[in-house]
Amino acid sequence: MPIQWLVEYWKTAGQLALPYFKHRKIALEQKFGDQIIYRRHHEDKSWIYIKSQTDINEYVFGHTFSFHPHQLSDKNELMMFIDIDKRNDKMPFKYIVAVAKVMAELLQPDKQEFLLKYSGNRGFHFMWSLGKIPAKDIKSGAIYEQEHALIDKYAAQLEEHFQNSPLKEKIRKYYPKNSPLFSTNSSDKKLKHCILIDKNILRPNAVFRSPWSVHPKTGLVSAPMEVGELEGFKKSDFRPENIQKKI
Repeated sequence: MPIQWLVEYWKTAGQLALPYFKHRKIALEQKFGDQIIYRRHHEDKSWIYIKSQTDINEYVFGHTFSFHPHQLSDKNELMMFIDIDKRNDKMPFKYIVAVAKVMAELLQPDKQEFLLKYSGNRGFHFMWSLGKIPAKDIKSGAIYEQEHALIDKYAAQLEEHFQNSPLKEKIRKYYPKNSPLFSTNSSDKKLKHCILIDKNILRPNAVFRSPWSVHPKTGLVSAPMEVGELEGFKKSDFRPENIQKKI
């Protein structure tokens, strides 16, 4: 049986999400009870594509909460993705909000236009198009090295900022002694307490949670937002019924 509130939500949000699906393979994140399932292919092993609201409706009837387009489109257009993720359960979320504010400031001198969105769970996403990438740079992996260098650059700037911030001591009490505040490697278990700016998600065949998707673990929407909305941020504002009122 379809989940009625989910069906009604995607009837509203579908047209806003469709532009992010264009020319991109799509992974589905479906939820059945407590079980979450990822799908990238049809039964005949062909890739999933979504071209219309009708397609969205079909998958949502099948309990699809979240859509994950490939970062690299079929036309070699690549999406840059910065994921700020809170992994320390004891750390208040307000410090992740503070990091997102500084990240937005760091992007301004680079004159980088970006889309900011709540992740729907533990953090925020900054994303923008890198345009069409030469095939040789994709094949050699050079473009992913460039993306990783960008992540390293911004993570270093965030580290420097917060090491010299009045918030440093407030944040540090959630860390082991002498630990850095940020990590860029999600597989480094020694730094799993750090705020993550993950570069491991930038790789061939990687995906991103599309704007307007519903996070299946929290039921909250990964909705775009203005930088000014970080002030006074409340997760409850991202419940599907609240987002529907805004769009």
